[in-house]
Amino acid sequence: MKRQTVYLLITVLFALASQAQPTRGPGKPAPLSPVISAGQTGKYVALLVGVAQYDDPLIEDLNYPLEDIKELADILMNYHFKRSDIITLPNPKEQLFFETLNKLTSTLGPTDNLLIFFSGHGELVRDRNYYWLAADAQKGSREGWISVPLMLEALSEVDCKHTLLIIDSCHGGAVFKQVPASKKGSVADALRANSDVIRQYGELKSGEAITSGTPQEVVPDKSHFFAALKTCLTTNPYQYVLSSGLFNCIREHVISSQNRAIFKGIKITPQRSKVNYLDDKGGEFIFYKPTGVRVAETRRIEPPVTSTQTIKVSKGTQELTVRARPGQVITIQASGSLVAGPNVGVVTPIGKTHYLLFSLSHYNLEPSLPHGALLYRFAPDETWRYCGDLCTLQAPASGEATIQLTVNDNNQVDNSGAFVVQVQVR
Repeated sequence: MKRQTVYLLITVLFALASQAQPTRGPGKPAPLSPVISAGQTGKYVALLVGVAQYDDPLIEDLNYPLEDIKELADILMNYHFKRSDIITLPNPKEQLFFETLNKLTSTLGPTDNLLIFFSGHGELVRDRNYYWLAADAQKGSREGWISVPLMLEALSEVDCKHTLLIIDSCHGGAVFKQVPASKKGSVADALRANSDVIRQYGELKSGEAITSGTPQEVVPDKSHFFAALKTCLTTNPYQYVLSSGLFNCIREHVISSQNRAIFKGIKITPQRSKVNYLDDKGGEFIFYKPTGVRVAETRRIEPPVTSTQTIKVSKGTQELTVRARPGQVITIQASGSLVAGPNVGVVTPIGKTHYLLFSLSHYNLEPSLPHGALLYRFAPDETWRYCGDLCTLQAPASGEATIQLTVNDNNQVDNSGAFVVQVQVR
């Protein structure tokens, strides 16, 4: 176990991999939810740091950080990271760490993306001073202790578009201390985002972190957090995934593995938020996989509906304008069926919650609603609502409403068949 004396493993995208208990079951896959291309520009640069062996015999060595940063480097090659832009630091001393960080960040421009992953011991002193332990760290002094606030302050001077830290360590959540609540809505909101919202996240600056646990939690040497990170990135079929989507996938995997009856390891609570010192304007880091599947975008239905319109809903979001008198009734009636991927089978507009013996909530856009159900909403930033095979709405006071329809499925690229939906103004 990473020492409770506050040895932090930080998966801050300076990548060191998690550590310790032999319990690493990935659980049932929690698929990533897709995003749409935001015209992503700039290069992708990663600093992956793993500290497993320490000069001081009083500091416990770790088994997995070096293996994890090597694996992560290979995975990132599939996400538009050039090999020359992926720097791995196995067992660095404090001075080498900062020299490498300064050299790397000096090459970044205003459209570039920086990923830092760190895995190794850490110290949390007096519940507020947070350090990573470099290979030359000494137990009884601050020599070889990397000050995380000092590192973040240095990163605040770097002019790049997106910065993401991934931290897999004891007390990793300390990186968020004295930081206000998360900058955006729920993770589900980010996963539901249409192409316009995704484009906005890509254009806005971001400075955030994903950690394996809270400031109080310890994490194992062989971490099921890193196992989840690895699984989410290697099984993702999509071209574009937001950092919030990655976090959601990691969290679902961790929860799933910890809920298994055979789990005997240390339980952790992954966290995600903005990071103090870093310039965050509400954007998100976007993972770009050139070989991934591009997701169907929102399709605009014309002309506006004034009486009756029949459309098909299967992949992507269908958007239409309904014109009616204020207070007039709008009915949405759906029939037909579709196959929502090879593992789910046939679904009708009412959806279903289970397939054979497992829950389908992992595959939902809206976790609380039946999988594969027909959903609707009035605006891109609203929560999806259940329609099923019949729902009745009321025209707003303006008499004109924009309605979006979609299938409650975060992997719509696998869908075949369609729901036949009739929208009628009465």
